[in-house]
Amino acid sequence: MDSKRKIYLTSIIFFILFCGEIFGLIPFLYARINSASADLTNKKQNLEDVQKKEQEAVAAEDEYQAIMPQLDEINSSLLDKGKVLDFIVTLEKIADKTGNHSEISVVSSAKAASKKKPDQTMEFQISLEGSFSDLVKFLSKVENMPYLNDVDSIQIKGYASGEDKNGTSQSDSNVIATTINIKVYLKP
Repeated sequence: MDSKRKIYLTSIIFFILFCGEIFGLIPFLYARINSASADLTNKKQNLEDVQKKEQEAVAAEDEYQAIMPQLDEINSSLLDKGKVLDFIVTLEKIADKTGNHSEISVVSSAKAASKKKPDQTMEFQISLEGSFSDLVKFLSKVENMPYLNDVDSIQIKGYASGEDKNGTSQSDSNVIATTINIKVYLKP
């Protein structure tokens, strides 16, 4: 073999070996690039999630700061558990001032007894006797009390002219009997 042929043959062998190396290396590198790309995409998604949660935390902090001044007002409108008797006395005074005869009782709630957490409300049943205008005055004063309350139900019963709930003669023919169920929210 002459030297020119040896050079060509050697060059072709090196070229074939070089191409074999490249073609053998390409799938390996392609797999590594895909793996790195998937990892980078995953990290980018995680970073976006963290940034989104950070924005939500900042928004929640801003909302908390906006609500914070109102929290004291809300807490002051909740009835302290130690002042329930004062609340009942206040209801009785309101009934007397508005010209109603009243009976107030604490309603035991089956819902509250079945719950595992402590009661957050106390329910009362108020029985009133008086005129309709006296009832409206009473409800208006209860609504304007400093404590957060809900009137759950009102039942009004009118009597025959000149009678009260016991059938006794009355001089006022406008007497009605009212039963009010009211819920008062308690401090935790």
